[in-house]
Amino acid sequence: MLLLASQRPSEISETIFSQCNNFIAMRLTNPVDQGYVKKLLPDTLGTLIDTMPSLKQGEALLVGESIILPSIVQIDRCTNEPSSNDIPY
Repeated sequence: MLLLASQRPSEISETIFSQCNNFIAMRLTNPVDQGYVKKLLPDTLGTLIDTMPSLKQGEALLVGESIILPSIVQIDRCTNEPSSNDIPY
């Protein structure tokens, strides 16, 4: 099993994407990246991509063979959180 993580999915080779069975996509604001992820969804579920720029921290779109229907889920925080912080605005 391999986990591939990227903040810019549009920069990942299509050859690599074609070998993946499941995808976890968190908030994406770049239209090129959103379009790349949209190609993974059936046409009837393409509207889920419209929610990607507004996903909250920890929310993700789950798509693939391991889930019956693409869904937006809340990912639990780590028990032992890393010693890092978000950038203060």
